Amino acid sequence: MKSILDENISLKHEKDENGIKITVLSSFDEPLFLPLINEDITLILNPHVSLKLLEKEISSNQRKYILKEGATLKHNFLILNAEHEENREIEIEKNATWEVGYGDFSYSSYHSIMHCYLKGEGAMGSFHLASLARNDAKKIFDINFTHEVSLTESIMENYGVIRDEASLSFIGIGHIKRGAKKAKAKQATKIMVFDKKCNASASPILKIDENDVLASHAAAEGRINEEHLFYLMSRGLKEEEAKKIITLGYLNPILPFMFDDEIKKEVESIILERM
Repeated sequence: MKSILDENISLKHEKDENGIKITVLSSFDEPLFLPLINEDITLILNPHVSLKLLEKEISSNQRKYILKEGATLKHNFLILNAEHEENREIEIEKNATWEVGYGDFSYSSYHSIMHCYLKGEGAMGSFHLASLARNDAKKIFDINFTHEVSLTESIMENYGVIRDEASLSFIGIGHIKRGAKKAKAKQATKIMVFDKKCNASASPILKIDENDVLASHAAAEGRINEEHLFYLMSRGLKEEEAKKIITLGYLNPILPFMFDDEIKKEVESIILERM
């Protein structure tokens, strides 16, 4: 998989005091990846351009993504090591789509902040997160969708599994501004807790300034289903093996949003390994 910073591929690269600006001029069939670099990066998808982008590193530098009219960014994250606060901003213009599959399986504490602005009619943001928190890690995911105009749509699905003495917090904000008629905002959060010293927090928030909209949110937090665990162990599995299978099933909903079969296989193996 080639780096999006590779100057040998047909992208426009510019660098100034504000960091690096990358403009995607035409669609790419093959996925690209964004490596860790200690500079602010702005990624611009030209109108009607399609791109698949993989990120495996968390940077404390600003990341901004601008999707012009009709553009599509299929965005995958596979986080194995994270020690920073990440801050990302996404602007989605008319009929553009941002589709995210985010797998967080790091052992570290970190804070992820994402602000997505739906700025044109038909703009769509679809965010699907699976996070595994272990040991004493403290993780916070702060995901925000702002509907600025009519006929925009956001979907947010967060799945978490917590073990040991870790803590995991999902904060999801869907803001439909006045005038954003017929906007749709949907949130769903599920967190499964394995141990008594874990700390789970789900905060789905809707801010609605317009009447003619469709908005919903749901959140569920709970202990592992003892009946499911007993059933698997009655079939000959050891307790730890049974917990791994339950965890895999719980976090699997992000797999359809991983754009590459190799990434899907890697996600499954990492879940089993790190559980």
